[in-house]
Amino acid sequence: MKRLFFVILFAIATANLYAQYFMADTVKLNATYRELLKHPESKEAQMAYFEAFPNTWMEYIVTYQFDPDDKEGRKNLYFAGHKHVYAFQYKLNLISDSLYYKKLVNIAIGGRKDADAANYLQSCVKSHMIDHSEQILNALAPLCKRHRFEFWEFYFSNIVKSADIEEELNRLVELHKNCHPEDVQMMKDAFKYFYNGVNFFSHGYLDAD
Repeated sequence: MKRLFFVILFAIATANLYAQYFMADTVKLNATYRELLKHPESKEAQMAYFEAFPNTWMEYIVTYQFDPDDKEGRKNLYFAGHKHVYAFQYKLNLISDSLYYKKLVNIAIGGRKDADAANYLQSCVKSHMIDHSEQILNALAPLCKRHRFEFWEFYFSNIVKSADIEEELNRLVELHKNCHPEDVQMMKDAFKYFYNGVNFFSHGYLDAD
């Protein structure tokens, strides 16, 4: 009986692990995207696309990552990634802030710096951070410290030094140092380790200096 229990437990854990690597329902995603373009001010069309869009980083990157063996884009939606993220970023104005930023944060947690799909998502998050940083921090608030730090890791990840990113850190620190001191410290720590010298994750790891 004990052996059967562990077999079942292992099967459940394995299923949950592999579930993380499934791409989104691409048929539904494409269909709701087309419907959104036809009816951009329809709340039903916006919600359908919002719900069809990937929910986690792993689901997102498997759906939109580049596959060198898939020149014609038959395996995933690599060639649709830019326009899909654009629609997610700019065409969901009827989705409530609480729902939208909860999902955006959830996708970004665990993200890794790379070209194309990863870059589209990072740009989307940074764009929303300009005017909606409070809503984003509110979406982060219920999460454990590890996941919150992973969000800031992705947010500040960059290949080289950048004055823009340095200014962005200073802006966020000044805005939130009183109401969100713990997150401000996470920002500073993530900035320290990830804003300079992070290569594309698809290129492998860097050697120590």
